[in-house]
Amino acid sequence: MFLIFILYFFTSFLFSQDYSETQLSNYIKLYEQNPGDFELCNKIGVLYENLGNFEEAKKYFLISIYLNNNYYEGFNNLGLWYYNRGDYNNAIKNFKTAIEISSNRIDSYINLMNSYIKLNDLNNASEVLNWCLNNFSDNYEILNLAGILSIMKGYYNSAVNYFERAYKLEKDDRVGNNLGVALYLAGRRKEAKKILTKISKNDIIKENLKLIEKK
Repeated sequence: MFLIFILYFFTSFLFSQDYSETQLSNYIKLYEQNPGDFELCNKIGVLYENLGNFEEAKKYFLISIYLNNNYYEGFNNLGLWYYNRGDYNNAIKNFKTAIEISSNRIDSYINLMNSYIKLNDLNNASEVLNWCLNNFSDNYEILNLAGILSIMKGYYNSAVNYFERAYKLEKDDRVGNNLGVALYLAGRRKEAKKILTKISKNDIIKENLKLIEKK
């Protein structure tokens, strides 16, 4: 039987805030008073994105990097805008630019790898991953991606190792889910069932657990 499991990836915009219309209105008023504020533009873009007005979000991300073409957050968030629309090639271009601006910020590396994975470009994803493992070896999101790439290549025991390391660093149920899937694929069904049962708090994890129990 061929089973399809769901794995968790991590992406996020580099700004978090109360996503309310009132907050958005306040920021727009501030921007009207400070039209050169590229950071404020970025914040407005993220608010629009989270409120579902995607074209306005893109517009403000573009304004932010027009005002400052060396603005890491603006390029990263524009890349995520494309990523969320399924335009992975444009996403990659913007993530690469963000990395050129600041090579020690981990967010864009994670987003870049996710984009390559979406395109099934495992060679480029692995190249970025190897660099990250040498420079951010204690980051659980990097280790999570290492596990996902290992699964995609059929290296299930390696995937288990990466997910276990990630889960020790951060008891994130999403990583626990991925670990459970890897354990199952590595032939360790009882251990997989144990961890997925322990963390089965949402529908995705429950569905993965059901697949294991049916086998």
